[in-house]
Amino acid sequence: MDFNHWDIILFIPLLYAAWKGFQKGLIIELASIAALIAGIYVAANFSEITAEKLKQWFEIEGSWLGYLSFIVTFVAVVFGVYALAKVVEKAVNMVALKLVNKLAGLLFGTLKVALIISIILNLFGWIDRYIPVLSKSEPNKSLLFSPIQSIAPTILPVLMETEWLSSAEEILAPLTEE
Repeated sequence: MDFNHWDIILFIPLLYAAWKGFQKGLIIELASIAALIAGIYVAANFSEITAEKLKQWFEIEGSWLGYLSFIVTFVAVVFGVYALAKVVEKAVNMVALKLVNKLAGLLFGTLKVALIISIILNLFGWIDRYIPVLSKSEPNKSLLFSPIQSIAPTILPVLMETEWLSSAEEILAPLTEE
């Protein structure tokens, strides 16, 4: 196995993720994921409260109120989580754990992007069964392709057993029949 174009394609985003993870640190990396999840959850479940306040304060009516209240709620939660993370990060830095935070951020950022790439590679592999997309020999010659591709099925075995995947297989199966 030699270092080939697949390795370059896979290595560049991993290197970038490692750098960004180091810059941000583990606390901010975790907070960004938590903010996204919490923002979506809170906005989906509690944006009606925001809508009531927007109606009351700004006399907003109409079909845009729902969208606006979702966005305002989402942004407020994201900023709140981020502000809390910055406070925690300052406390960590004061107790001389800045380097540990940065190195853990490097590791977490790299693993996060490796998981995302793995999911994408598995989706391409799955689609490739029905519509040839990938060259059969090139990924096998890569040093990084197989190890990265194996991350998602190892961490997320449930993903491969989902109902939408089965229904997508039913849709794509006739394309391969001749």
